[in-house]
Parts: sequence; C-alpha cells; structure tokens
Amino acid sequence: MKYIKINELENIKLQPVLASDKMLALDLEDQVHIYDIESLKQLESKHFGGKSNIEVIDNEVYLYLNDSLERINLKTLDLEKKWKKEFGQIAYVDKEYVAEQLCDRKSKKLRLAMFECSPSRLIWEREFTGHRFARNFVKGLFLTDINFTYLIKLNLETGEELWSYSLPEEEKVEGNVYVYENILVIPSKAGQTPFDKTYLQGINMNTGELLWRRESNIYLYQNNRTGLLYAFGGEVYIVINPKNGETLVKEEFKGIKEANKLLIVSNMCRMCGNGLYFISDYVENYYDCQFGKINTDSHEIEFIQKLDVAEGVKADPPIYYNGRIYIKDSLNTLHIYEQVG
Repeated sequence: MKYIKINELENIKLQPVLASDKMLALDLEDQVHIYDIESLKQLESKHFGGKSNIEVIDNEVYLYLNDSLERINLKTLDLEKKWKKEFGQIAYVDKEYVAEQLCDRKSKKLRLAMFECSPSRLIWEREFTGHRFARNFVKGLFLTDINFTYLIKLNLETGEELWSYSLPEEEKVEGNVYVYENILVIPSKAGQTPFDKTYLQGINMNTGELLWRRESNIYLYQNNRTGLLYAFGGEVYIVINPKNGETLVKEEFKGIKEANKLLIVSNMCRMCGNGLYFISDYVENYYDCQFGKINTDSHEIEFIQKLDVAEGVKADPPIYYNGRIYIKDSLNTLHIYEQVG
C-alpha cells in the first residue's frame, strides 16, 4: 500500500473537518474555506468576524463564533443559527438542546442552565457550590473541579445530581473519556512524569459504580464499530476490551526504531475505519517525518512512508477519509495524499 500527494493547502490553522462531500478548513485569519472533497475545488470562503472554530456534533457541522453557535448547511453553504449566547460558555450541545455555564470564582458558585434550541426556551437553571466546570462527553453532562479529580453526572432533563465518582487521592482524569454500551471508560494519571502511573477504569453509566480498574496507557483510541480501545507507543501496540479492561491483543513491533527511524508517541495516532494511523518525526537526533497505519483487523503495520516536508518539520496525526489521508504540518500546510495500488 502506498499514498501519493495530490495537493497541499497553505495557511491552515487547524486539522480540516471532513463531512459528507465537503472539506472545511480554517485559516490563520479565522476565515472558513469550504471545498468539494473529491475535486478539492474551493466552493466558498467566508469570514464571520472574530475568532471561530469548527466542530462536528451529531453528524452536523457547527461553527463556534464569539457569541453564537451556527450550523453550516453543507448543501447551500449557508449558516443557520443554532444558538446565541445567553450568559456564559456552552457546556453541552446536541440536536435539540444547549446548556450554558458560568463560574463565579469569588463565590465558588457554578451557574448552569439547559435550554431547548427551537424555540428558545429555558428548561432548568441551577447553581452548584464548590464545582468549577460542567463537562460534556458521551451524551452526558458532568460536574467536576479544575483538575478533573471527580465527576458528578447530572440529569439532562432536571439538572439533578444522579451519582458521583471520585478518583483515588492525587489522581486525575487524563485523556479522552469513552463509552461502551452502559460503561464509561475513564483514563487517569497519578504523579508527575517520569514517575507517574496511569490507569483505566470502567464505571457503570447508570449508577456510578466502579466495575473494573487496571494500569494502562492513557492515550487510547476507540473503534466506533466494535467499541474496542487501541494504543500504540514506542514499539508496543495493544487492544483493550472496554467491558472488563482485559488486554485482548499485545504486539511488539521490534526493530521499527532502528530500521525505520520511527519513534511513536502514544498521543500521535488517530483511529479511522479499520486503521490506527500514526506519525513520527524524531528519534535520537534524527528528524524524519513519517506516517503509517496499523490494520486493526490483522494487527499488522500496513505501510510506513515519509511525509513530503523538510527535515525538522513536525506534523499532526493523520486523518483518513474515503481513500485519502490529510496531515497538517507545523508550518500550517495541509498535505493531502491519495491511495494508489
């Protein structure tokens, strides 16, 4: 398997958003560029004033502006207002609802409110004492502190507290949180590098009960089809069952460091389809930006090849979409590769 470069775009601020038949990219001046994903022809270019960001929520593409959240209609390329800020920062979003939050550091109170978007209607509003943030992940709304040492699940319809879970002393959530069936999978870390220890635990989503806990890599990637969790760092690749925390596969790709000048850092991967795509740019005073793929069905490395950049240029993890790979480098250039052979 091999990929050839078919295009590159300069002045790109963030990794592109790929949805349906469109590619959206934000440039350094916060201008949104929309491309046809097949031909890479630019269809639209707009500046909306102020800083902005693009995100996919429930398979819809949204643009965050300073005081509003806009849905981008990918057929007409028009903006359709989703939400205009009421009092604080967005804490939760889905197709029908938005929650906002505002923390008063002086009184140590967190104001949190849930709204229906269309028509705009307040569903509930509550104040919580001693909590710093409301966080949204895996279709839930949770209270926590600034260090993320605990989480309290809220009822989306009423704002009432359903359950709480606290990590052991001096431990905090680190990395992404995942869900498998009714299990919340939480990575955590205790201590400071290089003396830190990392863990993974499974929590019952309905009750907050601890189901299992083990030492583990904190940078994991979930296969949306199977729910399995993957990690790749150094020369070691593992697959974890989120139901019980058991290691299903452990492979050691010995020699890739010496033979390929490849040093994989565990947070420099992306899960796309049946592949864990990775990138490496430095090993033992040797700069050489390379990317590749582990097939998550066969658990073998399918390919490794160089990124077409000058020595010393770093890059973000690859994104794979419909036969192409997209990589943004540290000079704000987006490289687009297509599979051949």
